[in-house]
Amino acid sequence: MASNMELTQEQIKTISKELQIGMKVFVHLETKEIKSLPDFDNNIYADEEVWEADIKKIEKENEKYLQFDPMSSHDSFGIMEDFAGKVEDKALSNKLLRSLNRPKPFRHFKELIDNSGKFRDLKFIELVKEQLDRYNNKVFE
Repeated sequence: MASNMELTQEQIKTISKELQIGMKVFVHLETKEIKSLPDFDNNIYADEEVWEADIKKIEKENEKYLQFDPMSSHDSFGIMEDFAGKVEDKALSNKLLRSLNRPKPFRHFKELIDNSGKFRDLKFIELVKEQLDRYNNKVFE
């Protein structure tokens, strides 16, 4: 039976940052080595040849890695709605909520809130911890 996966806060932050930029993250279950790969399905500019060695290693030893998946756009949208509702400045809160109802809501929201990345960072850290908890709970079922 596999053992419980424990990661340091620094490792969780690293995984979170990689997920935020659209990477898929793999953590070796034994060594805790972190490998990040572009999401080739959603990034037409990513060159698989550059990542070939890591791709082959992960594919060959797939059962030895825990994969962390990026947040869905639906979940990202929910984070933006949640944040907009918590902003104390009502004028800004209203602008943020309106931006979510426009075409290209992610871009418009980001333009309004570019300097408030902490909320997003915390949500991605929560995402990593949730995926880690799901793995750990599955191990012991």
